[in-house]
Amino acid sequence: MDVATLSFPELFTFSFGLSATYDAQSSFSDVLTYGGSGTDWLGYDDGQRSLPDALADPSAEVPGQVEARDITLTNEERLAAAEESQRLTEAFSQDWALGQETVPFNQSVSLSLGGPATFLGGQLGYTGSFNYGRSFSWFPDATNAAWVLAASRFGDPGDITATDRLNNGTIYSNDLAAFEAVDFDSLDAALFRNTRSVEEVNWGGSGTVSYRPVRNHEFGLTMLRTQSGAKEALDLGGINIQSSTRALRSQAQGYTERSLSSVQLRGEHLFGVLRAEWKGALSNNQQDEPDLRLFTFGSNRVVNDEGVIDTTFALTGAG
Repeated sequence: MDVATLSFPELFTFSFGLSATYDAQSSFSDVLTYGGSGTDWLGYDDGQRSLPDALADPSAEVPGQVEARDITLTNEERLAAAEESQRLTEAFSQDWALGQETVPFNQSVSLSLGGPATFLGGQLGYTGSFNYGRSFSWFPDATNAAWVLAASRFGDPGDITATDRLNNGTIYSNDLAAFEAVDFDSLDAALFRNTRSVEEVNWGGSGTVSYRPVRNHEFGLTMLRTQSGAKEALDLGGINIQSSTRALRSQAQGYTERSLSSVQLRGEHLFGVLRAEWKGALSNNQQDEPDLRLFTFGSNRVVNDEGVIDTTFALTGAG
């Protein structure tokens, strides 16, 4: 990375900017969200999403799936495996549910300054800048569709030239409020309502100090840091049209954190007709996506003889 800035400003300069942008879809709307960490507004996670110590230990063992019909296990072994699974699960943050919050308008602030000075009889120049932005995106009415080739339902891999329609074996509607059967073409796609929100924070700062102790010799130091964090919440679901009491729901919590740090030291020297330049830099670029949470579950709504609605849930999904 080669970062170049103005080495010796002629005059002192200072600027400050503040802006706000209204988004008709997201600003002051109730968007999908989850708790997150206390430093999300700064573009990084404060450790809330870190791997728990119980699992960060290299010696930690996660119990495997216990088959109910495995007669080689004693009740004590089954209970021990269940208790260990519960202990490891509870070690994670208990922020499992999605919620809603009203978000403000998009905002940004910027600051920059620079100027000349003297130091130990030499010429000194300095520049610095900082910017911060926070924005919100809200997609409340998206639709996701999924297909498979009709032939593939019968064991054949499917031939796109053999059919002009694509078919999913289970048909869904993207109307989560409707549990009644509707007139639906069985050759159409499986449709899911998709609501998604993203809160993104970006900030960065840079600074340069240049020093010319004597004529024909110059040294410069430049530092740069950028940070960004994107907090995403997603809710996807649909109603099974072939069995109108069943629904499929999928929810996700995600966070992506990126950072870039760079330090650069350079020098320029003139010896008569000979010119020498040197430069050294150290950079670090990181991306982290801690604690991605994805849940897919099904629900089945049944009305009994007394007219009471009973809903059951299953983490394995609904067919």
